Amino acid sequence: MVANQVHNPPIRVADLIAFKKQGKNVTCDIEFGIHQVEFRDRDAPYDAYLFFCYFSGKIDGQDYKFRKCYARGCPNNLCPHVAQAVMIANRYLQRDQAALAQAGIQVPELLFSLPEMMVSFQNAAQAQVKGEDLDHFLALAKEGEKVAIQVEPEFMPAHENFEGRKEAQVFLIANFSISHQGCTSDLQRCFSCFPVQEEGAKKPLALSLARQRMSELYQQFERSGVDYHPLFLD
Repeated sequence: MVANQVHNPPIRVADLIAFKKQGKNVTCDIEFGIHQVEFRDRDAPYDAYLFFCYFSGKIDGQDYKFRKCYARGCPNNLCPHVAQAVMIANRYLQRDQAALAQAGIQVPELLFSLPEMMVSFQNAAQAQVKGEDLDHFLALAKEGEKVAIQVEPEFMPAHENFEGRKEAQVFLIANFSISHQGCTSDLQRCFSCFPVQEEGAKKPLALSLARQRMSELYQQFERSGVDYHPLFLD
């Protein structure tokens, strides 16, 4: 597995917790951002919405700010529906909020709330979406059910839409093909990203972050008893 590393300035929630354990004074505030992103997935372009949480505050008086993507949603079958993505994003966000609180870092208990987007796409069939994610299958494996996961890391080019401009980005993702009870489910998770114009400076850090996050996920696979082979982005 990849060795854990504390980044200074912080670029992930685990860094904030590590600084707090070192005895530093850590403050944390959060705000949300939703960006429309044009993905080029193997020459099949599609639009999606990325759910970002921006973490900011001070560590011993020094400002920091970073963002973390919690889910991706779109109105087609290429990724979770927007309403489902809200549930997934909040599930992971609440986990991070609990970890920060346990470490003694006060953080607002805010959640993603996008009713206007959910209303735009929701219908009777979508209201029955189960919201299955990796945690769902890990829980089944812990209960003794046979779960096998095939991992396929991928660099996915995209254009992220900011206010008044587009920015070429590369998202570091992994495709998970999950076999359970004779059925196969396909999920994706984004682990990091970097702007194309700053590839030389930002790609190594994005790779380091993605590898650490993937390593932490693989440790969860191990503890759950999932059958898998660990692969990393190079």
